[in-house]
Amino acid sequence: MNLRFPFAYEGTKTLFTAGVLEFIGSLLYLGALLLILINPLAGAIVSMFFVFAGLILQLLAVIFRMIGIYKTGRDEPLSAKAFILAVIALILSVGRIFFKGNLRTVLDLAALALSLVITMMVFTGLIRLFEHTGSAAAAASGRILRIVFAAAIVVSDVCSLLLTGRSGLSGYGPYVGIALGAFAASIIAYVAYLKFLSGARNELESLRQQNNTY
Repeated sequence: MNLRFPFAYEGTKTLFTAGVLEFIGSLLYLGALLLILINPLAGAIVSMFFVFAGLILQLLAVIFRMIGIYKTGRDEPLSAKAFILAVIALILSVGRIFFKGNLRTVLDLAALALSLVITMMVFTGLIRLFEHTGSAAAAASGRILRIVFAAAIVVSDVCSLLLTGRSGLSGYGPYVGIALGAFAASIIAYVAYLKFLSGARNELESLRQQNNTY
């Protein structure tokens, strides 16, 4: 039985790169939001640079993420299904620019929900792969990080939705607190995700080395 999973190995490497890019891009977005909340006039100038840089990184992250999910899906069935959902999510994200009002909001929420489902499918797929190969420690660690990620990303997304359309709220403690909550939850979510991908990559590399000896 071939336990090398070369495509899953390359896929996790690519997903890790995508995760780093997305993480930095998200921090730039959140930084821009905090600047506007604290000082709407002065913060707007600096935040424009943050938003532009974040947009470039997010676009690169989308490309790397699609490639990573596709590669992983060649060795792991659940990730293959996640790739189909990723294509749908991408269509929704692009399609939203042609709509306004409630329909755009619905598309945003759908894309947001799909993104979470896709990531959870990648988590679950790799955990199952490790269970299949007898990598109990990697599977157990993955299950814990999956819970941490899901909880943190839900908090981050809820906070971001509460802040949608808000600006010039300097001095409004609750909104600044929500922004800081989104910032902290986002960091926790991405650290959990990147730690999982790093561990998965190392575990798959170990499997490759073990099987190369036979």
